[in-house]
Amino acid sequence: MRWVGSVKYQDGEGWVEIAWWPDLMRHLTGLRAQFTTYQLQQASALRSAYSWKLLELLTRFQSTGWAEYDIEDFKASMDAPPSLSDFGQVKRRIIEPAVTELIEKDGWLIQWQPIKAGRKVKAVRFTFIESPQGNP
Repeated sequence: MRWVGSVKYQDGEGWVEIAWWPDLMRHLTGLRAQFTTYQLQQASALRSAYSWKLLELLTRFQSTGWAEYDIEDFKASMDAPPSLSDFGQVKRRIIEPAVTELIEKDGWLIQWQPIKAGRKVKAVRFTFIESPQGNP
């Protein structure tokens, strides 16, 4: 695909005017739909990297109000260190602090529950909504 439709150098001014190829424009304007967006102010109060990552994961599914992640996928998405091998550690070091921070500092209403297969946790499910009153 051709990217540039035309280029015009502005003599004596030191700048170039570039026009994108018309077929490319629909791809450029469609990029916004492929990424998670949130207000910087919304995340600025967060201090934990896990809170930021959980905010990004939840924001992807904001339209549904729930998200469920396989525990291994969740750990990978959160960049959990390999030393967090059992769910108790993941719960104590990642989930609970991140959920608490999002509730207290960012005004989210979040509930989560482990999904078990026998005695082992296989997934984690979050149900959430941004608080209608904003930040608490």
